[in-house]
Amino acid sequence: MKFTSQQYLHALAPIDKVIDAFIEEEKARLSSMNITHDIDVWSIQSQGRFAALISSSPDASPDLINADIEIQFDDIEYLPSEKYVAKLVKRYTTRLETEGIELQDNNLASLVCHFSMSRISKLPDPADSCLVAYRVPLVEKGGRDLSRQTKYDLLGIRIYPHHNDVGVAKVWEAGACLAEYLIQDSDCVRGRRVIELGAGVGLTGLIAAAIGAESVHMTDYTDATLENLSYNVSINNKWLEDRGIDTNVVSIGHLEWGEYAE
Repeated sequence: MKFTSQQYLHALAPIDKVIDAFIEEEKARLSSMNITHDIDVWSIQSQGRFAALISSSPDASPDLINADIEIQFDDIEYLPSEKYVAKLVKRYTTRLETEGIELQDNNLASLVCHFSMSRISKLPDPADSCLVAYRVPLVEKGGRDLSRQTKYDLLGIRIYPHHNDVGVAKVWEAGACLAEYLIQDSDCVRGRRVIELGAGVGLTGLIAAAIGAESVHMTDYTDATLENLSYNVSINNKWLEDRGIDTNVVSIGHLEWGEYAE
């Protein structure tokens, strides 16, 4: 699967991955305008589009983003942590400097100013949480995408990036890869009863439910993980219902593997 810079951003992907995807999109945009020589992916227009990307809601169409949007963290669904976004803006402006390009766009300059004046603590706080978002295609047999491109297309997952409990700290790469595989080959779980060991933040189990598992029992063992897992299931009830899934197919339970290992 190929992902957009917006999708990488709202999944809290590595910062350079977001910027590299954005640059590739700028190259494609300019090529589509028959600009094949002297392609400038660091122009004032590109800087403005990057600022709009940072300020955008994940359910906004890239073509509808208002370049004058002010970043409002409390009003945007599933925006990554402010600390993550601050690092992303800093990395982008550093790459501008490396290319010998001046910061010219007013909106990007405003973001730089915002984060330079912000009182974001540099110390990791275990209580800091954020919501990452994944747009999961709703595809019928035959390959037609039925997604309505609304906020309910977004699967939201709460994480605690600085927590010392690995079950709540992130969407682990193995879980994300398995979720992607299941979307591509849903027959693996469709109509079957599924138990997930070490469900963590719940991404993979929710995907299994969404693609037609008869039931999904997600298990883990720490109190923090189980509480967060319950939260993530509850905030995605509407997401499941919009896919015609009875939310009762999903359940959560305590399971510590060592108790049963002989």
